Amino acid sequence: MPVFALVLRIAYIPRAMGYLEHLVVALYSYCWLMLVALATVLVTSISNALASPLVSTLGLWITALQWLAVPVYLLWMRQPVSGGNKLLTVLRYALIGGVYFFLVNVLVMYTAQAGISA
Repeated sequence: MPVFALVLRIAYIPRAMGYLEHLVVALYSYCWLMLVALATVLVTSISNALASPLVSTLGLWITALQWLAVPVYLLWMRQPVSGGNKLLTVLRYALIGGVYFFLVNVLVMYTAQAGISA
């Protein structure tokens, strides 16, 4: 989360927001992701427990809609923070997402390599 806040701070240098404000935004983003993950586990558990094809299909649709709502909400949440031009907000959103995706992939590969070599 601190690295994500740092990426946000770098992306929004022209704004007067400090690192702490970006850390709070990162906290809200992670909170949203954890709530969606919890809801996914609950929906999956309920659909597996009921073992009905209809409930299973409904559970898959609900899970898909939950995960499709993640980028929509994160972009919607970003607009009041960034303010100003919506196109610039979308471009920053894509840039931040790409940088953070790269950083997470590097971290996962490093962790896997460290686990294999240990």
